[in-house]
Amino acid sequence: MRLISLNIWGGTVFEPLMAFIKEHSADTDFFCFQEVFDTPTERIDAREGARADIYRQLQLALPGHRAYYAPSQDNYEYNHRQHGDSLWDISFGSACFVKKDVSLTEYGELFIFKNKNEIHSNPERNMPRNIQYLQWEHHKKPYTIINFHGLWHPTIKKIDYPDRIEQSNRVRAFMDTLAGEKILCGDFNLNPDTQSIAILEDGMRNLITEYGITSTRSELYKKELRFADYILVTPNITVENFSVPTITLSDHLPMILDFS
Repeated sequence: MRLISLNIWGGTVFEPLMAFIKEHSADTDFFCFQEVFDTPTERIDAREGARADIYRQLQLALPGHRAYYAPSQDNYEYNHRQHGDSLWDISFGSACFVKKDVSLTEYGELFIFKNKNEIHSNPERNMPRNIQYLQWEHHKKPYTIINFHGLWHPTIKKIDYPDRIEQSNRVRAFMDTLAGEKILCGDFNLNPDTQSIAILEDGMRNLITEYGITSTRSELYKKELRFADYILVTPNITVENFSVPTITLSDHLPMILDFS
């Protein structure tokens, strides 16, 4: 089976992103995306070149997949602040796409920091964070994929602080309730040497470190710290291939996992 995880940066690099997704649509069972906007309006413009309709565009690009959207914040306030207009109907969150021949036994989401729509006007505060989880039967036992977009802060870099520790503890506590094999993927917004990562790594294989990946950020990311994205798997999952190709689809790089 194949999983692709990518922070799509709101679809800012739109044409290459769409071409990549369509290219991999036939052979990818699961797509896990972070930084996904959605709007029922006809407006396209979102934050700094991102697309307000990117969730709809992803659905059009993946007709052979079922779509699951998990917004953490509606009336996304950064758009309001940038354009100076009144709040309008735009959401920000994560999205999973599951190939239609994969039968899920359960889908859900869980807030791990604050509650939905808790941030309204202060751009310096962290937005709420939630995880998505997908469960299905594979090799006659349960498997779970968790799509995770970790806390970002404008002044605290990707290091430990109390909210991040608590976030990791909540994800860890949820994973500990799950039977069978687990895959945790996404943009964790963490350095690899943090306690926050160590909490999540407990009982898991960190494929970023195991495969010697030196960066998960594309050439569009100009800051010094090069790690943000991870895939962690339980030891009994057979990793057939794992790669982080250096292609420019976002300010993040895609992570591609083939497993059984």
